[in-house]
Amino acid sequence: MGSILTTVYATSTDVTTLTTRVTTIENATKETARTAVNFAASPYAVLATDTYLEVDTTNGNVDIEMRAAASGRYIRVTKVDASANQVIIIADGSETLDGDASLTLSLRYATVAFHPSTAKYIIEAD
Repeated sequence: MGSILTTVYATSTDVTTLTTRVTTIENATKETARTAVNFAASPYAVLATDTYLEVDTTNGNVDIEMRAAASGRYIRVTKVDASANQVIIIADGSETLDGDASLTLSLRYATVAFHPSTAKYIIEAD
Protein backbone atom coordinates (compact mmCIF):
# COMPACT_ATOMS: atom_id res chain seq x y z
CA MET A 1 0.00 0.00 0.00
CA GLY A 2 1.15 3.51 -0.71
CA SER A 3 1.66 6.15 1.90
CA ILE A 4 0.36 9.68 1.95
CA LEU A 5 2.70 12.51 2.80
CA THR A 6 1.08 15.74 3.90
CA THR A 7 2.95 18.98 4.39
CA VAL A 8 1.40 21.62 6.63
CA TYR A 9 2.54 25.21 6.40
CA ALA A 10 1.83 27.42 9.39
CA THR A 11 3.19 30.68 10.67
CA SER A 12 4.64 30.92 14.16
CA THR A 13 1.60 33.03 15.10
CA ASP A 14 -0.74 30.19 14.04
CA VAL A 15 1.22 27.67 16.09
CA THR A 16 1.32 29.96 19.13
CA THR A 17 -2.43 30.60 18.90
CA LEU A 18 -3.20 26.88 18.61
CA THR A 19 -0.87 26.03 21.51
CA THR A 20 -2.56 28.69 23.67
CA ARG A 21 -6.02 27.30 22.86
CA VAL A 22 -5.01 23.72 23.64
CA THR A 23 -3.41 24.78 26.93
CA THR A 24 -6.53 26.75 27.89
CA ILE A 25 -8.75 23.72 27.20
CA GLU A 26 -6.43 21.38 29.15
CA ASN A 27 -6.36 23.74 32.15
CA ALA A 28 -10.14 24.19 32.09
CA THR A 29 -10.59 20.41 32.08
CA LYS A 30 -8.23 19.94 35.02
CA GLU A 31 -9.89 22.69 37.04
CA THR A 32 -13.46 21.58 36.37
CA ALA A 33 -15.04 20.20 39.49
CA ARG A 34 -17.26 17.27 38.63
CA THR A 35 -20.44 16.80 40.62
CA ALA A 36 -22.04 13.35 40.64
CA VAL A 37 -25.84 13.46 40.59
CA ASN A 38 -28.21 10.48 40.73
CA PHE A 39 -31.90 9.62 41.16
CA ALA A 40 -31.70 10.03 44.96
CA ALA A 41 -30.69 13.69 44.50
CA SER A 42 -33.51 14.45 42.02
CA PRO A 43 -34.66 17.11 41.56
CA TYR A 44 -31.13 18.55 41.72
CA ALA A 45 -30.88 22.35 41.98
CA VAL A 46 -27.67 23.48 40.28
CA LEU A 47 -25.36 25.14 42.81
CA ALA A 48 -23.37 28.33 42.27
CA THR A 49 -20.19 26.22 42.40
CA ASP A 50 -21.30 23.60 39.84
CA THR A 51 -19.60 23.58 36.45
CA TYR A 52 -19.85 19.94 35.35
CA LEU A 53 -22.59 17.49 36.32
CA GLU A 54 -22.16 13.76 35.71
CA VAL A 55 -25.67 12.34 35.96
CA ASP A 56 -26.45 8.67 36.67
CA THR A 57 -30.05 7.76 35.84
CA THR A 58 -29.72 4.02 36.57
CA ASN A 59 -32.50 4.09 39.20
CA GLY A 60 -34.83 6.60 37.50
CA ASN A 61 -35.15 9.89 35.64
CA VAL A 62 -33.17 12.79 37.10
CA ASP A 63 -34.39 16.38 36.95
CA ILE A 64 -31.75 19.12 36.87
CA GLU A 65 -33.05 22.57 37.83
CA MET A 66 -30.88 25.29 36.30
CA ARG A 67 -29.91 28.48 38.11
CA ALA A 68 -30.87 31.87 36.70
CA ALA A 69 -28.76 32.67 33.63
CA ALA A 70 -27.93 36.01 35.25
CA SER A 71 -25.74 34.03 37.69
CA GLY A 72 -23.29 33.93 34.79
CA ARG A 73 -22.29 30.32 35.28
CA TYR A 74 -21.18 28.09 32.38
CA ILE A 75 -22.33 24.51 32.99
CA ARG A 76 -21.93 21.14 31.28
CA VAL A 77 -24.22 18.13 31.90
CA THR A 78 -23.44 14.52 30.88
CA LYS A 79 -25.60 11.39 31.21
CA VAL A 80 -23.10 8.72 32.27
CA ASP A 81 -25.14 5.50 32.26
CA ALA A 82 -26.72 3.29 29.59
CA SER A 83 -30.20 2.96 31.14
CA ALA A 84 -33.39 3.97 29.34
CA ASN A 85 -33.99 6.68 31.97
CA GLN A 86 -33.47 10.34 31.13
CA VAL A 87 -31.82 13.49 32.39
CA ILE A 88 -34.36 16.30 32.21
CA ILE A 89 -32.78 19.76 32.39
CA ILE A 90 -35.27 22.47 33.35
CA ALA A 91 -34.79 26.21 32.82
CA ASP A 92 -35.19 28.62 35.73
CA GLY A 93 -38.62 30.30 35.85
CA SER A 94 -39.49 31.91 32.52
CA GLU A 95 -35.95 31.52 31.15
CA THR A 96 -35.12 29.18 28.29
CA LEU A 97 -32.49 26.69 27.24
CA ASP A 98 -31.84 27.80 23.68
CA GLY A 99 -35.53 28.68 23.31
CA ASP A 100 -37.03 25.69 25.16
CA ALA A 101 -38.27 25.36 28.74
CA SER A 102 -36.46 22.04 29.13
CA LEU A 103 -34.05 19.68 27.43
CA THR A 104 -33.74 15.89 27.71
CA LEU A 105 -30.66 13.67 27.51
CA SER A 106 -31.47 10.03 26.73
CA LEU A 107 -28.27 8.39 25.50
CA ARG A 108 -25.18 7.33 27.44
CA TYR A 109 -22.50 10.05 27.35
CA ALA A 110 -24.92 12.56 25.83
CA THR A 111 -23.51 15.93 26.85
CA VAL A 112 -24.78 19.47 26.63
CA ALA A 113 -22.94 22.65 27.58
CA PHE A 114 -24.76 25.85 28.47
CA HIS A 115 -23.41 29.38 28.20
CA PRO A 116 -25.41 31.99 30.14
CA SER A 117 -26.88 34.97 28.31
CA THR A 118 -29.53 37.51 29.23
CA ALA A 119 -32.50 35.58 30.72
CA LYS A 120 -31.54 32.38 28.86
CA TYR A 121 -28.89 29.77 28.32
CA ILE A 122 -27.35 29.16 24.90
CA ILE A 123 -26.33 25.62 24.03
CA GLU A 124 -22.70 25.42 22.94
CA ALA A 125 -21.43 22.90 20.45
CA ASP A 126 -18.52 20.70 21.53
